[in-house]
Amino acid sequence: MRGFFILLSLVGVAASTQSLASKVIEGIDENLLKLYFPPGKAAGNCADLQFNHCQSVFDTSLGFDPTLTWRNGQQLEQLIHNLLDGSVHTFLKVCAARTQISQCLGTAFNSCINRFSLMNRPNADYKNVLYYTETFYHLDFVCNSGFEILSDPSNFATIVTKGNGAAGQACITAFQTSLQNNPNSYCASADTFTKCYKAIFTPINNQVAWAVCEDIRVGFAYDCPNIRCTVN
Repeated sequence: MRGFFILLSLVGVAASTQSLASKVIEGIDENLLKLYFPPGKAAGNCADLQFNHCQSVFDTSLGFDPTLTWRNGQQLEQLIHNLLDGSVHTFLKVCAARTQISQCLGTAFNSCINRFSLMNRPNADYKNVLYYTETFYHLDFVCNSGFEILSDPSNFATIVTKGNGAAGQACITAFQTSLQNNPNSYCASADTFTKCYKAIFTPINNQVAWAVCEDIRVGFAYDCPNIRCTVN
C-alpha cells in the first residue's frame, strides 16, 4: 500500500522542517508495515556496484553526503524535501539530479528503486525503504508530467504557502483516523484523502489543484489504481 508514503514535498510552508510524507509515515504503527507492504518477489537486474555509484553521483550533485544510500531513506527524503521546498532554483536542481540517476542506472532503474527488491535485502529497514522508494516515485511525477505546473514561480509559491495549513492537517488526520477505525477501507480512505487535498487548491487554481491531487495519487496508484484526478 504505497499510498501511506505520499511524497508531496512541496506541500509545506517554507519554514517547515517536516514534509507531508514524514507526518503521515510517523503516524503508522511500525508493526503493521509488513502487513501493509508484504515483501514480494525481488526484481532481478540491480547490481550493487552500479546502484551505489549512481546514488553517490546523485548525492554529490545535490551537496549531500555521498555515502548516503537507500538505507538512509528517511534522511534522504528530508534533505530532498528541503530542496524541493526551498525555491524554484533548488526544485530544478533536484529534478536535474533525478534525471542524472535515471540515466546512470538505465534499464536497472526500476529494479533498483523498487520496494520489493530493497525489502528483500539483508537487514532492510522497512521505513527507510519506503521513504526512499516513495521519494523517487514522487520525483517521477513532479519532474515529468507535473513539472511545467509545479516549476512555475507563481504556482510554486501558492503550493508552498497553502499546503501546510490547518486544512491540510485536517486531511491527514481524517485519513489516519479512517484507517485506524477501518483498515479495510484503505482505498476509499485514500480517495477521500486525495480529494481533500485537491479541494484546498481548487478555489485558487484548477491546474495547481490537479497537480497536487495527481502528486498524491501516484503514491496510491500501485495499490489503488481506480483513484482519479481531474481538472474541474
